[in-house]
Amino acid sequence: MNKFKKHHTGGPKTAAGRAVSSRNALKSGAYSSNHLIEGEDPREFETLCNDLIQDEKPQNTVQHILISKLAQIQWRMCRLNRYELTIYRHLKTAPIKTHEWVNHLGFNFQELIDKSELLTNSDIEHGSNMYLKGFTWLEAVYKEFPTKPPKLEVLKQAYEYAYAVLRGALSISEDVFAKALADETPDEVKKSFWLRAKAQAESWLQSRLDAFDANEQVGLAIQAIKDARICEYQLQARHTRPMQELDNMFLKILGELRKEQAIFRAQKAVLIDPVQSDGFVRKKSDELIAEVT
Repeated sequence: MNKFKKHHTGGPKTAAGRAVSSRNALKSGAYSSNHLIEGEDPREFETLCNDLIQDEKPQNTVQHILISKLAQIQWRMCRLNRYELTIYRHLKTAPIKTHEWVNHLGFNFQELIDKSELLTNSDIEHGSNMYLKGFTWLEAVYKEFPTKPPKLEVLKQAYEYAYAVLRGALSISEDVFAKALADETPDEVKKSFWLRAKAQAESWLQSRLDAFDANEQVGLAIQAIKDARICEYQLQARHTRPMQELDNMFLKILGELRKEQAIFRAQKAVLIDPVQSDGFVRKKSDELIAEVT
């Protein structure tokens, strides 16, 4: 029984603990009972209040109260805007899940991603043209030596790029490569090595070109996934209603402020005796007040 009570204490007991737990359900803060929430600068709120006071120049307590309400509503609207920006930033940067890849790339998404990752292990500064150039050079040297390779010196001097492609695709040292092409080796050995080397180089080049193609598809899919996230969020319109409510409240209180200002001006109007006004009759203050109300 004591063990059960230990794990079911009924919540925090201290004032600090209760203050923390009171924010557990806080999300956008549009309906928060606190004027300021964690992370907000009270000096910015004070600046907003001062700006409104400077613009509206309240003349009595009622006007001050209405301006205070306007400041609070505007502050909540800004808070909601900041929260939505945070949501958008999260939707654009959150890791992409498997079902999102499947929806936008099909079930071959893992193959495309694997191909795309090849780019991280290759030189991509010159783009896919670098690998297309490798095909051209490899084809040129193979036309001259279709069955057995040229001497190493000829390959390095006349077909330098093809030599670099072969070295990169075979991942062997120059000594091993030179030994495989040495004149003293039998022609059949050189022929077999040459054909295997050419096929492996072509496969290596094609894998890089596939990686560029896959990378482009993955890149387009990533953008499509992020756009779909934002579109889905906007369709849910979770924050459209509170924003509209705050906007309506702002306009309502602004209307009350304008009415109160008009009443105040009417009350301060100078009453002129009709006899002393050269035939110009001024309305009494109570009549002016009746008009604005």
